[in-house]
Amino acid sequence: MYIGQDHCQYLQSIGEREIEWTKKFGKPLMNDFPHNALENIPREISQDVYIDLLKKYLSLAPYILPQDPTDPMNKPTLRHPGTFSCASYLLAELTRVDLNPSNIFVSEEGEITCLIDWQYAAVLPLLLVAGNPPMFDNPDSEPPKDLEKPSLPPDYDTLSAEEREHADELHRQRMLFWLYMVFNGRDNKPHLTALRYPLLMPRQHLVDRAGRQWTGNFITLKGAILRVVSNWHIILGKRAGTIECPVNFTKEEEEEFYAIEEQWFQFNILTEHLRSKLDHLSEDGWVRNESYDKVVALNKEFKEEWLARGEDDDDRFLVEKGWPFQDHEEVD
Repeated sequence: MYIGQDHCQYLQSIGEREIEWTKKFGKPLMNDFPHNALENIPREISQDVYIDLLKKYLSLAPYILPQDPTDPMNKPTLRHPGTFSCASYLLAELTRVDLNPSNIFVSEEGEITCLIDWQYAAVLPLLLVAGNPPMFDNPDSEPPKDLEKPSLPPDYDTLSAEEREHADELHRQRMLFWLYMVFNGRDNKPHLTALRYPLLMPRQHLVDRAGRQWTGNFITLKGAILRVVSNWHIILGKRAGTIECPVNFTKEEEEEFYAIEEQWFQFNILTEHLRSKLDHLSEDGWVRNESYDKVVALNKEFKEEWLARGEDDDDRFLVEKGWPFQDHEEVD
């Protein structure tokens, strides 16, 4: 828990905490399969790589939030753990979110009376908590150009039963997103203003990634740092041109990293595809009781299939050692 005097100290404390922990407990680690098969990086990655990135984060931290402590974007704001999902940015790992219908109590009159499951709740600057809850996310890849009410497709009546089912679900998601944005504009203007803040997602993503424990993954933190560095003039706003960016990468370093990062994203897609086939197995390994036996059998089948695909012992070692859906020993 952090208790400090201002927003800048809070951002600094995130990096300092993770550096201290990584120095004390960190060790070289291998990522899970298929990420352990990335080209041009060592199989086991030293924790020193992560510490160096965290030091770069510390040098950027004073500029992520507005400089003025009284700026509305720095207002302390209570965040339910399920009301924010910046971790989906650029196919990064999913953040634990729990704001779903089962955690919302509604009266017979349609009024929200209670929210439960406040584990991991936090009070943070508004700019760091602004965002759509996943249940109200825009289902389309591009944001709408206006706030026109969504409608079913013109040829809805001629669609097949399967096509109608898909159109109904898409319409439901669009309506939820539309209603969320409309009511935000009417009842929560500070939040709407924060949603429009320049480079909102890259700022949030950097702070989120810097606060993650060392697991062998340095790709997402380095990517977050690079995107802030690449848009330094936007990050500074009115101060653009007066402060030199404290972190620099050569063009060759950027190109080399983005090539590796693209592989990482493709492996994320593969992992999420396998997870969806395993009845949407959670990050913690949870699955529905009624599908447990089926998921266990299917998981074994998938692993054996990937082992069979290995061209040599090294390929098979990567699968066996790093298979992402297996029991892990808990270490105190």
